[in-house]
Amino acid sequence: MEKTEALGFLKDVPHVDKDTIDMLLMHSGSEPAIIQDIYQAFFSDVDQMVADIHQSLDLKQEEDLRQQAHSLSGVAGSVGALRLKEIARMIENSIKSGNPKLAFDLAPQVSDIYSTFKKEIKNYI
Repeated sequence: MEKTEALGFLKDVPHVDKDTIDMLLMHSGSEPAIIQDIYQAFFSDVDQMVADIHQSLDLKQEEDLRQQAHSLSGVAGSVGALRLKEIARMIENSIKSGNPKLAFDLAPQVSDIYSTFKKEIKNYI
């Protein structure tokens, strides 16, 4: 897979998984404060993860990038950030499969995808 193909695939992945949001709402008793707390913690963690990903890019640290992408994929999936989860998974799997160039080509997109998710999630919380 190359960068153009990967980004084309990502365009078909929604930013927000409405089923995950519904599940979080159900488990929180539809309490907006609980949902807001969950996303505030998520944003705080992911702000740091995105900064760490950019540092790994700048320093060309392949293994650090893989680990950060792995962590990002997990937390993104837990709150319904589908496109963010998917790009993180692609970055991690590219490194694992011996294609770090693709990982380093995709990683700069993480910031924009995360920013769009933050804007879109506000419609749900």
